[in-house]
Amino acid sequence: MKTRIRPERCRPLLLFLPIALVFGCRPENTDDSTLILRMAHVYEVTAPTHGYGTAHLSERLRDKTEGLDLKVYPASQLGSESELLEQLVAGELDLAISGPSFLAMWHPPIGVLDAAFVFLKMRGGGPPQDFKKSWKHLKTLPEQWEGVYPGM
Repeated sequence: MKTRIRPERCRPLLLFLPIALVFGCRPENTDDSTLILRMAHVYEVTAPTHGYGTAHLSERLRDKTEGLDLKVYPASQLGSESELLEQLVAGELDLAISGPSFLAMWHPPIGVLDAAFVFLKMRGGGPPQDFKKSWKHLKTLPEQWEGVYPGM
């Protein structure tokens, strides 16, 4: 024996289902709560990077915006520079300060910012003595990355 579903019995369910979906699927904190961004770096709290940079940025965000705050973790509290970048990529951290050599692990062309340390000798305030040799190498970088990163 087959049981037949009567349409008049389904109407209350059909009315309740959209209402439950609309009101039941809202985010938990719909009030005007503060969004807290997490930022980390490896520099000590006495370093200018923290004192004049991240700490000042945190204060300015609190003063100038509503609903936005920045929690800063200085002095390798959340790990080394490479660990901070891993957390950043994984989405566990919102912002991190890192040098170009560590960023080059994730995006190799940014490693060119370490090129300032290519020059070994400096002459009394002028250009480095081995500038011509280094410049020849630096000019070949776009050719080396031509097919890998378009627009470089």
